[in-house]
Amino acid sequence: MNIKVIKGDEAFLSLKDDWDRLAENLIAVTKFDWIYRWWNHFQEKNELSILIAEKNNKIVGIAPLYIENTKALKVVPFRKLKFLGGDLTDFLDFLIDEQDYNRELIFKNLLNYALNNFDYDLLELGQINSDYPNFDLWNKFAGYTGSKFTAYKENHKIKLAEFVSYQNYYRQLSKNHRKSLKSRLTKVINDGIDFKYEFKSHITEEDIEIIKKICIKRQNFLYKKGDHKRFCYFLDNKKTKFIEDYFCSNDNDSKMLAYLKFNGVIIAYNLILLNKNTFSIWNSTFDNDYEFYAPSKLFFNELIKYAFEKNYEYFDFMRGNDPYKLSWTNKTAYNYNFEYKKSLKAKLVFSYRENVPNFISKSIRNNELPDFEKLNL
Repeated sequence: MNIKVIKGDEAFLSLKDDWDRLAENLIAVTKFDWIYRWWNHFQEKNELSILIAEKNNKIVGIAPLYIENTKALKVVPFRKLKFLGGDLTDFLDFLIDEQDYNRELIFKNLLNYALNNFDYDLLELGQINSDYPNFDLWNKFAGYTGSKFTAYKENHKIKLAEFVSYQNYYRQLSKNHRKSLKSRLTKVINDGIDFKYEFKSHITEEDIEIIKKICIKRQNFLYKKGDHKRFCYFLDNKKTKFIEDYFCSNDNDSKMLAYLKFNGVIIAYNLILLNKNTFSIWNSTFDNDYEFYAPSKLFFNELIKYAFEKNYEYFDFMRGNDPYKLSWTNKTAYNYNFEYKKSLKAKLVFSYRENVPNFISKSIRNNELPDFEKLNL
């Protein structure tokens, strides 16, 4: 078995067919088009470092990696070996043929090369989902290599295949949940609101601008209420351009935009990723002016009904610990982070972060002088 490093964009592009063959059963964020477009938007001064495993002149494994050139503690040059896809990508993994009896050997060779043959300070591979095909090997080799492997984000989904129909699924929802759905729908009807759901496979730049405004409006509303936990991709121009590039591209089979309209006005949206067996909610929110009607609750109910009608096996809310997801779902997975400190620099940086008082490190990150009076010196 040979391990090769892909460092150029042309060689990256040549991997498309093999990449999608190995990622065939995974959701869109793991497939070539998503990752390649992400790299085009975020490569900056970073270094492409994709590994491919070849056996008998056939690609049998791909490690989608790059080296991020950054600064630790704002000033120390620092190199991180990471998955391509960044924080926009919910799930990531090595791509290996699940049916290959040498799966473990392929994984071991890719990981061994990554750990020992690149010049980096910290290997930091996030978004490794416990339902993804190589999770067992990440868990196994974390112990062998002295790496840290920790869960940090929940992932809730519905296994639709466990229910005979939508009606069967609906009946198992809690009594309070069903009562709330019914009361909100009744309120919409009694208020004379003409409500409509619209599903679009052809997404335009105008659509992206519409949902951007809704998302930012919701973010500002929550921020003013003191809720600073929620994030909004559309506050970042680079991320917005990536979203527009990917969702407005011509591959209409892997994505969809759904709108909820009240009297012709768009009040909520869901950006959806599709593969042959999974319906995934990638990004969604609603206009807070209509919060009283619980539009997200009405919307998710309609989308779950749609997923049943289209015979999907899973309805995936993707990563996130939001409590509302628990009321809909019957299956929980977790995202893990695989971390290996290679250099003395990395060990010192982490030691500093763990031992220096938080207000000092925060001041340094913000380019401020700490208030040393708090140290009682």
